[in-house]
Amino acid sequence: MQAEQAVETQQELPFKRPPSLTVDEIERMQQQAYDEAFAQGLQEGVAKGLADGAIEGIAEGRVQGHAEGLQQGLVEAQAQQRLQAEEFINLMASLSEPFKQLDEAVEKQLVTLAIAIARQLVRREIKQNPGEIMAVVRAAVAVLPVAVQKLTLYLHPVDAELVKDSLALTETMTSWHIVEDPLLTQGGCKVTTDVSLVDATIEKRLASVIAMVLGDERDPHVERP
Repeated sequence: MQAEQAVETQQELPFKRPPSLTVDEIERMQQQAYDEAFAQGLQEGVAKGLADGAIEGIAEGRVQGHAEGLQQGLVEAQAQQRLQAEEFINLMASLSEPFKQLDEAVEKQLVTLAIAIARQLVRREIKQNPGEIMAVVRAAVAVLPVAVQKLTLYLHPVDAELVKDSLALTETMTSWHIVEDPLLTQGGCKVTTDVSLVDATIEKRLASVIAMVLGDERDPHVERP
């Protein structure tokens, strides 16, 4: 009995229709759905774009940073090489300078020693052969022009006596004027005229030989006052 009443009650309940929508309401709903979908799509697109851009930016930054690093490293390496080359050149120059100074000092000492040895040898030769000084005098006079007759001969006092004795035996040389000069090394002489000077001293003759040996071809015998 109760079941029948329930069925009847259900049958008697009125049917409610959903409210009808107007055209404006439908358009608003469609616009709202479109706006929400657009906003969501925009948000997702921006997020994706930022992510992609960040990845691409990082990649480009790495490439650019690598290239700039290589360029900077190359520049620094070249600068370091130039600095090392300059230091090496300066080092070699500093090493060669003492040798150059040493060569010059040794050369001067050798010249001084050679002159001292030559003096001793000439003195010994003159003592053993007094007539040798006349050969030196004749060689010095031979450098002068043939027309020269009057001349002054400067000799060491010992050599001067030997030459005077020799000239006394030779009348053609009586026009020579002999001057004793103790500062001259024995075995050498100087000959002067009105226009010429012949330096035949031991020092001058030996210097000429040394200059030739060292590569200096100058061999001055006659000086013009």
